[in-house]
Amino acid sequence: MFENLTVPKKLIDEARRKGIDVEDLLINTLAKMLNMEPNEIAVARLEVILSLLNEAEKYLAEKNPIQASEKLYKVAEECIKVLAEKYNITEYREALEHARWRLGLLDKAVVTLSKMLNEPMIIYAWDSAYYLHVQGFHEAKLDVEEVEVRLSKIKWLVDYVKEKVK
Repeated sequence: MFENLTVPKKLIDEARRKGIDVEDLLINTLAKMLNMEPNEIAVARLEVILSLLNEAEKYLAEKNPIQASEKLYKVAEECIKVLAEKYNITEYREALEHARWRLGLLDKAVVTLSKMLNEPMIIYAWDSAYYLHVQGFHEAKLDVEEVEVRLSKIKWLVDYVKEKVK
């Protein structure tokens, strides 16, 4: 279940302009203030992931590959953040220190997690998500079918995260 909050658009726009993921910042700040356990935070983030996946599938059903691509990328991004936090990897601590994840840091986290968990599919799923982000969203060069063929890798990552959060 989600709650809508009213935040001035100017603040949201300025934060995004500076590369700050507002939702991530809010989750991290609240979790810290509430002294939540890492697994509780992971469960909350999983709720966001499932909502984003649902949105992506709706966009695919509506034949909107651009928005579906971006939602699927965001799903993968959130999955990596959950795993990074759960295993308290260096990249997670760096993201906390700087109060944001950068793309390069996310990519390093993917490699770290794949090696640490001995799971190469993490890299394959991330690569598919990044391809969707660039070619599907920014470049708008993919059709629905080209997005759908990558959906299974993103869903695999979601299922993998669910298993690790249990």
